[in-house]
Amino acid sequence: MITAGTAIRESMEIIQAHGAELAGVLISLDRQERGRGEISAIQEVERDYGCKVISIVTLKDLIAYLEEKPEMG
Repeated sequence: MITAGTAIRESMEIIQAHGAELAGVLISLDRQERGRGEISAIQEVERDYGCKVISIVTLKDLIAYLEEKPEMG
């Protein structure tokens, strides 16, 4: 799950401290929240670290699914 990208930023410190490079980020749920500025948290991470962020599902997808299947909500 991604909120403001805080967990990714903290993880980057650990990755960089060990001399490794980030290839990409996979998250389970993109809550589609705005980052620290006007763009989304995912866009900020992609911009700041030069990597692709891929989400399995977005909040929009989850809401659409629950609207189609009210018994699941």
